[in-house]
Amino acid sequence: MIAMSKLEFKPIADLHEDEGHVIAVRFSRDNGEILGEPPEISIVSCIDGEFNSSDWDVYAEIDWNPAFELAERIDQLKGGDDE
Repeated sequence: MIAMSKLEFKPIADLHEDEGHVIAVRFSRDNGEILGEPPEISIVSCIDGEFNSSDWDVYAEIDWNPAFELAERIDQLKGGDDE
């Protein structure tokens, strides 16, 4: 099991290029009203400047270190990487 930090969502207007990769969330709307269906969720890079934040509603920063640490432990248990 891997425990990653709790996601804290912030308004997309607060997003800065130096935040790296984030989880972006967009809610479906009808005439400006948020619909009750699941939102669209995407992991996006803010680094290259190609992410159009105006299409999204909120974002959450991600700490990927726990996932990388788990992947390294799994590789060690399997006897190394597959290369």
